[in-house]
Amino acid sequence: MIIGYLQKINYHDWGIILNDIYPQFKKTYIDYIILGSYNKNIINAIYEQIVPEFSLEDKKYILEKMDKRKQELFKVYKNNNDGPYQESLKKSEYENYIEYIEKTKKKLKRVN
Repeated sequence: MIIGYLQKINYHDWGIILNDIYPQFKKTYIDYIILGSYNKNIINAIYEQIVPEFSLEDKKYILEKMDKRKQELFKVYKNNNDGPYQESLKKSEYENYIEYIEKTKKKLKRVN
């Protein structure tokens, strides 16, 4: 019960200011969102503290780049010649990224 409560406290309330402990250029933070494969806590802190400052154009850019990445992952999956095991891994990566895109869309809308 207490863990659920603690998970709802944002990083700022814990005294964790991302730009103070891990300052990056905005493009780097955007790349972390696009790739979706970085540390979960840092990604969550980016959504909480950095994304609210993004413009509508920044958000559109993120979604466009994510769509391109999705297409690249699909090509890698479909053009696989490494056997069924590698194919299943690449398919899983592609499908997981599609789910990640949907979650990202919701998070970007929520921060408007």
